[in-house]
Amino acid sequence: MIDIENPDFANLPCSESRPQFPYRPAGPAQEPVVSVLTPYYNIDDVFLETARSLFNQSFQEWEWVIVNDGSTDPSAPARLAAVQHSDPRVRLINQPNGGPGAARNTAFRNSTGRYVCLLDNDDLLEPTFIEKCVWFLESQPEFAFCNSWSVDFGEA
Repeated sequence: MIDIENPDFANLPCSESRPQFPYRPAGPAQEPVVSVLTPYYNIDDVFLETARSLFNQSFQEWEWVIVNDGSTDPSAPARLAAVQHSDPRVRLINQPNGGPGAARNTAFRNSTGRYVCLLDNDDLLEPTFIEKCVWFLESQPEFAFCNSWSVDFGEA
């Protein structure tokens, strides 16, 4: 977790020095609790860090719906295939470019989890982010959503 008083911006959520949670669901038939939704459009290898930050979550009952929103980057198909084939919980949907809103709507229509986590293709999650969000929403049913502090790129 980022120390607000003394932030270490080099210690990213996908850093090898961060906690690693090797948990995985017991079987493929388990219904996801959280649907992680990602619009994808022409992003470089930082997307692989996004994937690592999701795969290393302490809470593992999720599905990841990635919508390739008409990427024109020639390296995108290989990058997306590598992530899709790395875990059976990853689903890839291809559609013509319609913008991030259209891609998110497609992902929503194809999600099956009880909760939704919006994860842009260049975002990183703290290792316990999803666990804490699920815990909060389960223990505080009067709330419909939760959020967190965020750190932007460039030490902002």
